[in-house]
Amino acid sequence: MVELLLALSITMLVSTWAVASLHEWWQGLRITAAGNHFIGMLESLRHQSFSMQGALTICGTPDGQRCDKDLGRRLVAFRDSDRDGVVDAGEIVLVQEEFLDSADYWLVWRSFQNKDFLRWASGRTDSMNGTFTLCNRQRKDKWLRQMVVNRAGRTRSVVPARLGEAALQAARKSCGW
Repeated sequence: MVELLLALSITMLVSTWAVASLHEWWQGLRITAAGNHFIGMLESLRHQSFSMQGALTICGTPDGQRCDKDLGRRLVAFRDSDRDGVVDAGEIVLVQEEFLDSADYWLVWRSFQNKDFLRWASGRTDSMNGTFTLCNRQRKDKWLRQMVVNRAGRTRSVVPARLGEAALQAARKSCGW
């Protein structure tokens, strides 16, 4: 009986550890998938801008009309014919979606020209470059992700925790930690 209780205790202990590890692993997969989805959307929009006449803008939006730097979870991409970063009457909305399905994660955009949006013209970023940071409410450094957009319009994914303390501090600052 004692051996049975001991074996059962050890099994419960290992199971508890395994469930916690599985949750961490699952969250990491979700964040990676969200970042990859976002990069795919950016690349798709960039390629669409090659074939369009005029500017194509993507931004976070609280109301589907105006852009906000602190993107949150709702995104809009549209043909920005007057290049003002606002969805005006007659401008075609290409994408409008809830980016993340959880209030625990949000996106923040920071550009070198301090704009609320990212705009492409013929595949290039219209002399704007910057970083989208995927933040988390748990403030876990290993779950921070950044999507860096260069002036040529190309996007790359970055894990700030792997780049050193300076990159990690910059990502934390973007998230408001």
